[in-house]
Parts: sequence; C-alpha cells; structure tokens
Amino acid sequence: MGRASFVVRIAAGIVVGAAYIAACGHSSTSHGGPSDAGGSSSSGSGSSGDSGSGDGSSDSSSGLGGGPPPVPCPEGRSGAAIAYDSTRNVTVLFGGCPSSTNCNSGPWLNDTWEWNGTTWTNVTPAGISPSPRASSAMAFDAAHGVTVLFGGGIDINQIDYNETWEWNGTVWTLALAGDAQSAGDAQSAPPARNGAGLVWDASKNAIVLFGGNVDGSDQLSDTWEWDGTTWTNLTSGMSPPARAYFPMIYDAQSSSIVLWGGCSDSGCGSNLADTWTWDGTWSATTGAGPSAGACMNCMAYHAATDQGILFGAPPTGSTWAWASGAWTNLTPSASAVTPPGPGAMAYDSARKRTVFVGSAETWEWDGTSWSNVTPVCADGGVGTTNSSSSSSGGASTSSSGGASTSSSGGASTSSGSSGAGSGANDAAATDDGS
Repeated sequence: MGRASFVVRIAAGIVVGAAYIAACGHSSTSHGGPSDAGGSSSSGSGSSGDSGSGDGSSDSSSGLGGGPPPVPCPEGRSGAAIAYDSTRNVTVLFGGCPSSTNCNSGPWLNDTWEWNGTTWTNVTPAGISPSPRASSAMAFDAAHGVTVLFGGGIDINQIDYNETWEWNGTVWTLALAGDAQSAGDAQSAPPARNGAGLVWDASKNAIVLFGGNVDGSDQLSDTWEWDGTTWTNLTSGMSPPARAYFPMIYDAQSSSIVLWGGCSDSGCGSNLADTWTWDGTWSATTGAGPSAGACMNCMAYHAATDQGILFGAPPTGSTWAWASGAWTNLTPSASAVTPPGPGAMAYDSARKRTVFVGSAETWEWDGTSWSNVTPVCADGGVGTTNSSSSSSGGASTSSSGGASTSSSGGASTSSGSSGAGSGANDAAATDDGS
C-alpha cells in the first residue's frame, strides 16, 4: 500500500477465525490479550447497557447499604493495553474488545481510562485517539513523561497497525505514522503487528519492542528501540524464537529486560515456557519455571521486593516471581483469594502495589498477597467509550462517546464530531466518564 498510517492484510480473502490469539489463555479469541477491565458501546449513543460484573458493580442510583456512591468503571474486556505513568502516578488502560464479545468480529475499543489507586476515571479525550484496536503494546517513557502505544489491530479483515502514539494525560498525539511494511523495504517504524512486547529500558533511557503477530499467521522475532523520536532496528545475532502474546518487563535488579513464554504459532497451539533476558543482546536462561503459556501484559516488576510478578501462567491462579535469575512459585494456599484471571498488570511505584485489571475487577498485589480493590461501580459504568466493528486504522475523533464509524485510511468519526486525518491531533477536552 506504500507509506500509510496503517496496513491492511487480507490472506486470500479468508479471515482466519483464530488467527490472532487472545492473551492469557483465550486461545480462540483474536487480538484478545488479557481480560482487562473496560467499557464499550456498539451503538452511536455512546452508552453501554452492560453493567459491571456482579462482584464489582451495584445499582447506579446510590451506594448500597449507605456506602459510597457508585462511580463509572471500565467493564470487562480482553486485549487492552496497560502501563503505569510514574509522573502522574496513575495506571493507564487503553482499548481492547468487550469480554462479552468475540474479538474476531468486534466491536473494538479506543477508550482511555486511568486508575489512581481508588477510582477509575474515563479520560477519553473529545478529540483524536488511536483508532479502535486490541492487543496493542504500551509502555511509559520516563524520559519524556508520556505513555507510548504501538501497533495493535482488529481481526475481521486481518488489519494490523504500526503507528506510534503518545498519551500525556490530556491528549493522544500521533508521534510517528506507520510506513513501509514489507520486510525488504526501508522502514522508519517496525512492521505492523499485534501481541508484541513493549517495555521501558531504564538502563538505556529507551523503549524496547520485541516480536508479535502479523496477518494472523506470522510470528515475529525482531527487536526495536524507540528513543522518543526514532525507531532503530536492533535485531542481530541470537534472538528468542518468534512469538506473540507474552509478557516482558524491565528487571531493575539486573538492569535487563526479561521475557517469558508466548505462543509460537498462529493458533497458539504451541506455547512456550522459555525465559530470555536482554541487556543489549539476548540471552536464554536455564532452570525450572512456569509451565508453557501465552499471556500478554500478565507480568510486572514489583520494585518493592525486586521481583517480576507473573500471574496467568498455567496452572490457573498461580503467582510466580522472577528474581536473581530464577523463578519461584509464590502461589498462595488454595484457600487464599486470587484474581479471577487472566488480566493485565502494571506496577504502581507510588503506592508499591502491582495493579491487576481483569474480568471487570481490579486487584492489587502488595508483595505477599492479592486483594480485590474493585470500587463500587455505577450500572453500565462506562462514560465516554468509542468502539468500532470495522476500521482501517489511523485516528478516531469523538465528542459524544459514540461508536466510531468505518473509514478508509482517514479517521473514524463518532456522532457529534468531524473526521480528521490519522496524523491530526485535535485539542481534546477530557471526559471523566460521569
């Protein structure tokens, strides 16, 4: 297609139903990522009739039993992107698809939420956002104070993206539009993909991208670095085998990136259990660890205990820790409460808690045990939400939270707003979702 902000890939006109695999065990769901919290609307009204889960929601009129009044909360979804903004001390959640739907056919989401440790706030801007998508990769750029999102896609027409977006807490900005996609072409951005790993490398003040899935059939094994302006291809020599839907963290104890597991084929029929580290070169580690599995965003570095905490690896409900180059099973006793699994994780450094978002619930790990911290949520609990059942990438504008309409290369538009090119960025007012 030449230089564009998105790439459309259709394999012989056939949509492969299980081409993109939902992370954390949803092997029959495309672009499915972990089951994260979120909200969606498949109509132009911008509201959702879905309520929060039974364990995290209540009547919308008031807090039950004299408790606090219900607040807007994201409802269950899979394939959402998550990262912790250490400048503003909030966990950022973006996109995915409703857990009540099939990610193969949508709708897909492009709403933005933030968690401050007590309350979820819908901060979806009224202006430009990345178009609806799932299984994007996201990490916080500490050097520039912005959350970076790369790639993701939707499944119905085998569409993946390779735009680079930045979120500063108020607006989304297209930092770099996608361009050449063929492996032999000169590229200023990594090829389009979903299900990749993305993490901030504090030792190099740069963001590192690895692997992912493209076209629902091809797994990748390339390594790229983003310095806030430019992508550089660092692929060379030894590298982890091609894979998608895996967690990747920065281990401050060893000043290296740690990668675990993932799936090595398009249908995730073959999952991996290997562990690799990156310090400028890739190295395979040895020793026993979690069983083979695939789960995106299911690991976070818990700095308070200098451990990488993994939740979502087989068997269901297990919690593992990576420290000093080895795995330890921290799974509490059978009677201890754990998240309903699977989900997405990020470490809140201000409160020294690892945040887990999944199945419309919010949980936290304090270094020893899990606690359900899901707030009392309003019925429906979604506020402004953008969703789409067909999109060609680029940007989406919304002033009323309606569903995005299909577009071809330009921006998706919702009711009450005008379209814009994928590289545009409207001045955006925030919406707290109330």
